[in-house]
Formats: sequence, structure tokens, C-alpha cells
Amino acid sequence: MGTNYNPPIVTDGLVFCVDAANQRSYPKSGTTWSDLAGANDGTLTNMGASNFSSDNAGSFSFDGSNDSVTVTSNNLSFNVQSGSSFLAWVKPDTVSGGDSFSSTNPKYIISKGSGSVATANFLFRILGGKINFTYAYASSQYVSQKSNSSVVTANNWNFISAVHEGSSIKLYLNGSEAASSAAGDSATNASLTTGTSAYIGSEINNQRYFDGSIGAINIYNRALTADEVRQNYQATVGRYS
Repeated sequence: MGTNYNPPIVTDGLVFCVDAANQRSYPKSGTTWSDLAGANDGTLTNMGASNFSSDNAGSFSFDGSNDSVTVTSNNLSFNVQSGSSFLAWVKPDTVSGGDSFSSTNPKYIISKGSGSVATANFLFRILGGKINFTYAYASSQYVSQKSNSSVVTANNWNFISAVHEGSSIKLYLNGSEAASSAAGDSATNASLTTGTSAYIGSEINNQRYFDGSIGAINIYNRALTADEVRQNYQATVGRYS
């Protein structure tokens, strides 16, 4: 899975893995960013091979205007609340903007849902330099956690992670914990809605686009431990240093 990392990235529970450095995921041409963990391939929208860069072994640039990757498969369906993990290497051009839902400049890394925050299955993004993870478990009911300070830096590669382990949501920056709090809900069914697309680089209704570069995204259907998050960071940091 992925390139020849040592140590290897964690594969237990891995349900989605796109890695621009792996030619099986993106062969430096075409409009498909292939999922190495399953069948959730992404289609580049308003993007192409010109958005691919071989720097740092491979990444995609997003213009912040209309670039995104649409993942139309329905296979990304699992209970987010009972255990899930979202990890990504990102290099935003800017982290300016507010840190609330109404912010005009959030940086969406990957999202899935049916059209609004209240019905989002998950939102993994940067708000005003803060890592944010949000998921909804019923209409107009959602749980959100963001880091306490602006920790993501512009024009630098950042490894950001969000882990939901049932009772808490933990956020990590570069393999180290940046925030943790009780999840604050008692929902029993936070399964992702089938029949809805996921979007890399934009909000679920194709707005609020990411501006910068994304190298890889991994999603797990279980909560990774702190050691496992650190393992993924150590396995991949060499190419981004």
C-alpha cells in the first residue's frame, strides 16, 4: 500500500488511500486518482495532469477556485462515530479566514454528505489555520472538534489527522496531538449516507475550494492509536521534509 515506506503505513482498517506519489494511484496522466485500498476512485474535476507535480515524490495542486476530485463510489460507508480516522498531507497556500462554519475561506481537504453542514457525513478541513473535523449523525445534529490554536502553516507541508474513537475526537499535527475532547453525543448510527459523493479539495456542494497542494489522504474505519498516527507520519515524512 503506497510507496515503499519504512516503517510501512498502517493498513488495518484502511478503507481509502489516494497517494499521488504512487503510480498505481496516479500514473502522471489522465483524470483518475485511484484508490489503493478499494474501489473509491476519484475523478479530477477542472484538473488534469498539469495539476500534478513530481515535487515531494508527487502531489496535486488545487487553485482555490474550482479544482476538486469527485469520488462517486458509494463504498465509503461505515460508522464514523464508533471509530474512524482521517489523515492527510497538505500544503495550503494560505490559512487566512475565520474558524467558524460561516467562514468564507475554510480549506476543505475531503468531505462527504448531502448538501449542508447539518447533513454532512464528514468534513475534514482547515479553519483559520486550525484543524477541524465535523460529522453529522442525524439531520441538523452534528459534532465538531477543532484544534485550540492556529497550528497549520501556509506554504509548508503539514500532516494533519482526526481520530474519532467513540468517546472523543483527537486531532494531530505532524504526528503529535494538537487537541482532544469528548465527542459530546450519544448517537448510535453515524453511518455515511450511500448515494452521495465525496469531494477532495472542496465542500460537499462544490464550493469553498482548497488552495494549495495535497499529496495523500488515508481514511480508516477504526480509531488509530497515537502510536499508529505517529507511524504513518514517520513512514511518509521523508518525502515532505
